[in-house]
Amino acid sequence: KTKENGTITFYKRNNDRISMPRAALGVSIFNTTYWLWYSLDFIPTVNAAPMEDLHVDPKIGYGALALGFAINALTALYPSLLVSRLAYDPSHKQIQLYRHSLPLLTPSKTPENFPLGDITIDASDKDLQRILGDYKGDWSKYQGHLALKRKDAAFPLLLEVQNGSEEVMQGHDLLQALLRPKAFAAARKSSTKRGPKAKPSTSRKTSKTIRK
Repeated sequence: KTKENGTITFYKRNNDRISMPRAALGVSIFNTTYWLWYSLDFIPTVNAAPMEDLHVDPKIGYGALALGFAINALTALYPSLLVSRLAYDPSHKQIQLYRHSLPLLTPSKTPENFPLGDITIDASDKDLQRILGDYKGDWSKYQGHLALKRKDAAFPLLLEVQNGSEEVMQGHDLLQALLRPKAFAAARKSSTKRGPKAKPSTSRKTSKTIRK
């Protein structure tokens, strides 16, 4: 489904794959909860006993707890950076970004709106070069994570593709909007005047046009 609510969908992630990040987050939360109990309840209780041979060094619990919090942060950060859906709103000339809501990692229903040009792809990105060079713009051959840069953001967004023929609806427009936003806007304006014309998501035209 390319158009939804007047917007043009570039990419829509298969939500069946969220089970692994969700499981990782759940396990890490359980692990941190265990070490929290171990550090704050179990160790003080054991160390209060008169038998010194059973005493436990509190540093063990606190070290494991610190590691648990670090794993928590990573398992929460990764799905929060995964793109659920990426679309273009032609009426406002905005990129619509959908991510995942914590803690259940369900796809967000409300988009974050960015002016065209505020979300981009680094032209030297190795995955991008594979798509344009090795695969000639054919998304069905690509599997991996494409990093998207947000203006003034510390971490890149992750556009994960495992089945490009289904998840990437408008591959040519997606790359042009993120690599050459001004050219994309001009092309959209021109095509609107001429009337709608479908563009294939995977074609040799993609790599040739984007590389110009």
